[in-house]
Amino acid sequence: RDGSQFTSLEALRAALREWTQAAMSADARTVNAYYDAQRAEAYTKHNAIAQHLLSTRVWQLQPHAPRLDTLIVDLGCGSGLSSAVFAEAFSGAIIGCDLSMAMLEHARATKAGVLDVVHADLSQALPFRTA
Repeated sequence: RDGSQFTSLEALRAALREWTQAAMSADARTVNAYYDAQRAEAYTKHNAIAQHLLSTRVWQLQPHAPRLDTLIVDLGCGSGLSSAVFAEAFSGAIIGCDLSMAMLEHARATKAGVLDVVHADLSQALPFRTA
C-alpha cells in the first residue's frame, strides 16, 4: 500500500480482510488508529456534498420543527457534516457524539454548528444523565 493507493488487487483484498477482522473487535483504540487527522479531513472532503444532501432531506422529513429549547444529539457525528446542516436550520443546541477523536477534533475546529462534541462509544450507554 502506498499512501491511500493499493498496489494490487491482492493488496486491497488483504487490507479488507485485515479491516474486517479489526472491525469485528473494534474499540476506541482501533477506530482512533484508523481515523487520524489526515483521514478525518479526507473523509470530510469526500463526503461533504452527499452528507449535506442527505442531512437536508432528513431535516425536511421531520413532522414538525423542534422547539428552540430542544437539544439535538448527533450520534455518530463524525466530522460534523450533519450537525452543520442542522445548525443552518435550527438555532437550538446541538451536541455531536463519536468514537473517533480525530473526527471530533475536526468538528470542534470547524465549529460544524455544534455546541460541543463528546467522545462516546455508541455501543455503550451514552455519557448523559437522564432528565
